[in-house]
Amino acid sequence: MFVWSMKTTRPRLAAYGVALGLLLTVMFAAGRSGPRVQTAGAGGDDAARVSYLKEQGYEVEPQWVDVREWIVPDTDSVPAAYRGKRVKCFAYRTKSGDTVCLYEYNGTIITAHPQSEG
Repeated sequence: MFVWSMKTTRPRLAAYGVALGLLLTVMFAAGRSGPRVQTAGAGGDDAARVSYLKEQGYEVEPQWVDVREWIVPDTDSVPAAYRGKRVKCFAYRTKSGDTVCLYEYNGTIITAHPQSEG
């Protein structure tokens, strides 16, 4: 049998209780909220992606021409919640013949950018 004893005073014991309560409150609140990220919209299917691209001013074909996965670099141009995450890049052909890439993470559209040539 193991017995642990500690000599303390009532004020110190009360302070330990308050500190433990605050710690548990912070841990509970942090676990429930998750990262707050402003997302561009819901994705997951071609209709939602094409609709998002039309809202951004792109006239695209209804089906993507290429899809790739890549890890988001750690740069300031990307929301912090997506840095280092594996995202999908759906390439759509525009009516003018250019290509635009739509980036999606776990079914959520992050952003869309024209694809650079080269």
